Amino acid sequence: MLSDNNKTKNTITLVKGKDILTESNEVAEEFKNEFSNAVKNLEMDYVWEPTSDISSIKDPIDKVIEKYKDHPSILKINEHVKIEQRFGIEKVSEQKILDLIADFDTKKATTFNNIPGKFLKDY
Repeated sequence: MLSDNNKTKNTITLVKGKDILTESNEVAEEFKNEFSNAVKNLEMDYVWEPTSDISSIKDPIDKVIEKYKDHPSILKINEHVKIEQRFGIEKVSEQKILDLIADFDTKKATTFNNIPGKFLKDY
């Protein structure tokens, strides 16, 4: 990220409490756990068939959203989840990361592989 070659890679980084999840497997597992727990906690018994015609939709994500928009679990989640509690993904610019690094207090102790804060900030 901080090298001279400007290759970019689209990855998802999650912050969970004090942990930062960057490995694809960790991120996928966290998504899976959060979404399946949300549905399990609804404790619903039902038989459901999709009612939306998705045959004309090309994008696979849009297909899934349309197919399940009226699913009882989705409706129940929307009933109980306040807008402030919704899961959000935020795109972060390279400049934002550089600003955070510039603001890093090297006098504070770090837990990243016992590397001194000054080295983390400088490199």
